[in-house]
Amino acid sequence: MGSVADYLFQWQNQILIFIMFSVIGYLYEEILLVIYRKPMENRGFLHGPYLPIYGFGGIISIFSIGKLIPLDVIVNNKSIKALLIFLLITFISTIVELIGGFIMHKFFNLRLWDYSKRHINFKGYITPDASIRFGLGGIFIYYYMIPLLEKIINNYSVETMQISAIIAILIMGIDFVYTIKSDRLKNKNLIRKNIKEFKEEMKKEINEKKENIEKKKQKITTKFKDNDIID
Repeated sequence: MGSVADYLFQWQNQILIFIMFSVIGYLYEEILLVIYRKPMENRGFLHGPYLPIYGFGGIISIFSIGKLIPLDVIVNNKSIKALLIFLLITFISTIVELIGGFIMHKFFNLRLWDYSKRHINFKGYITPDASIRFGLGGIFIYYYMIPLLEKIINNYSVETMQISAIIAILIMGIDFVYTIKSDRLKNKNLIRKNIKEFKEEMKKEINEKKENIEKKKQKITTKFKDNDIID
């Protein structure tokens, strides 16, 4: 297989890979519900059968693999590329899940996932076993699903792929607008309040850090002046 990152130079392929990861993420979440014998539900923010957070994680992972990991890595006559890809995807998926969980909880008051009952977790946003599953799933997708998508892309004209990508992103865009305006976000005023409070907190924290830096500068300046006087 050639470099998967090569396919991301064309915008339509970026969208199609994003959609593919989003749909796979949705199916993965639904399969987990069946395994744990929980009632079927839409685990995502949008209404359709896709989870954009998986799409973002997938695109970031593919770019990172293309930039950070060469075509093959040999150690003691053995390839460790798969191991490096696993570690990289595990790390990226953990960061994406942490940021996504924080944003959904902080701004929209939604907990689409909660690992707080796990023995090891960080504020319920991330947990090691979930990250490991993402890494293993990423290996499968990289070596089996991406080549399948490449074959599909290569079998059709660029124009056909562009039209398909436009239709797919329009559907997701309409879904996003509908979700924002629907009752799914029950208290929109509270969401605006959360965003405003977050901005104010960040502004306050930045100002406090600036003041601390200025105080340290003044102490250092005063100290040097006192030393000059002593000399």
